[in-house]
Amino acid sequence: MAVAGSFDDAIRKEHEDALGSLKRYWDALEGFLTGLKIEGVSVSAAGFKASLKSDPTFKERLQKTMAGHLGALVADVREFCVSRVAALRAHTDEPWLAAVCQTHEAELQSLQELPSLARFFDTHLVLCYRNGDEWYDVHPLIAEHVQAQAAALDPPTDES
Repeated sequence: MAVAGSFDDAIRKEHEDALGSLKRYWDALEGFLTGLKIEGVSVSAAGFKASLKSDPTFKERLQKTMAGHLGALVADVREFCVSRVAALRAHTDEPWLAAVCQTHEAELQSLQELPSLARFFDTHLVLCYRNGDEWYDVHPLIAEHVQAQAAALDPPTDES
């Protein structure tokens, strides 16, 4: 719980624009914990977070209470983390993939993006065509989706 909450707090500092509409982990945890009865603990997100940091007996009481709910909690945390990673990837990948559609170039802004490029080639999201000159494009099955997502992320401006 603490790791997922810290993960959410940390990525929101850098990527609030990508995650703004998604529920914060501590608020989602509040919903999960509402059905559990943890003696002497506020189920509110702020109360839970404060108890984790300041109450030395809280963790012990929480472990006893969560004993029968660990599987559901693990699934909840895993789903939360997967959704955040997917949101971040979509926010960063869609504009780059749309640029590949438009320019037919697989140009990197920096070497730090090389693992992403390798992932695109490994998963066949970006294809290299060698019929004459070498050129790139996104896979035809996702091209329309990529262009629609990129348009949604960057709506056209009215220049009249």
